[in-house]
Amino acid sequence: MFKHKITLRQLIAGAPMLAVQAPSQRRPKIAAIVTIYHKFAHAQHICDRFLMGYGWNGVHHKPAMELVSLWVDQVKDNDLSRSCASEFPIMKIYPTIAEALTLGTGKLAVDGVLLIGEHGDYPDNEKGQKKYPRYEFFREIVKVFESSGRAVPMFNDKHLPGTGTGHSTCITPAAGCAFRSWPDRACPSPGARRRSTCQRVRRCARLSVCLEVGSTAETFAP
Repeated sequence: MFKHKITLRQLIAGAPMLAVQAPSQRRPKIAAIVTIYHKFAHAQHICDRFLMGYGWNGVHHKPAMELVSLWVDQVKDNDLSRSCASEFPIMKIYPTIAEALTLGTGKLAVDGVLLIGEHGDYPDNEKGQKKYPRYEFFREIVKVFESSGRAVPMFNDKHLPGTGTGHSTCITPAAGCAFRSWPDRACPSPGARRRSTCQRVRRCARLSVCLEVGSTAETFAP
């Protein structure tokens, strides 16, 4: 069992981490591994909420954790990561994924990881789907976990490879390293908004009618 644990809900919403066995002054540290960081990109939506907070129930909420490191794969003219790092010096930009997770110490030094593989210029597959390098990022993160001898929770924005060898190779190291990556969940960047209905569907419930609303073509490659 690991000393520091962050649930998926806490990682997204910044709720207090009751499971952290540390002085109350200590704020859990989060690393973000992203494809690109520009206006309206998923990285901007998610990371900015950790840095700036957000409105909730009529008040401004600041997550009870700190985004302390960032690695960006593609930096273009519309990049916002550099200006954010200047405005929020607690977040440092690192040149490699490993250094972002270890904070330059050589060992895992954060309490949670955000893997945001969405947006950016990447090749298409034969179906016209973007081949985002989430699997490659995932492997680099796992290498740090393995070399450090421990792991921390990881939130993955959208799905990891969903078919064939890619899927199994993502699940296998996750199981062996005993950490949660929620690999089968396609998680778009969460908006800080309340549910529009109070209805809750119990787990494993049988639904007679289900309506899905979306685009005509799925652009996200596994």
